Amino acid sequence: MLAYQPLPQSNRLAIVTGTGAGDVMGVDVAARVGLETARFSEKTRGRLVRLFPGLEKNPVDLGPAMAAMHNARSLDREAIRNVIEDENVDCAVIALHGGITDIEAYIEIFRDVRKGCRSL
Repeated sequence: MLAYQPLPQSNRLAIVTGTGAGDVMGVDVAARVGLETARFSEKTRGRLVRLFPGLEKNPVDLGPAMAAMHNARSLDREAIRNVIEDENVDCAVIALHGGITDIEAYIEIFRDVRKGCRSL
């Protein structure tokens, strides 16, 4: 999959996962390979906190919001879109929920989000 992506302009990474443990592991690995967690712009932080309080930090842990909300796919789509469109983010790791049974829904999310990306 990475072969089809453009090289990032810098080393500012965003991490979006469905678990806090995934966030911690992502930050650890990123630090080991010279990536830094991007600081989201005020605009992005505002959009994320409106989706669900606590999402405005990088890494973004969607787990609590997913458990609390009924329209989880909409949350995923909007959170991912806001993160990857942030001008302070050069690359992103998206690691969603391990118990996914409807993989086609997530493929649709990535296709939809990709349409709006500035570098894809």
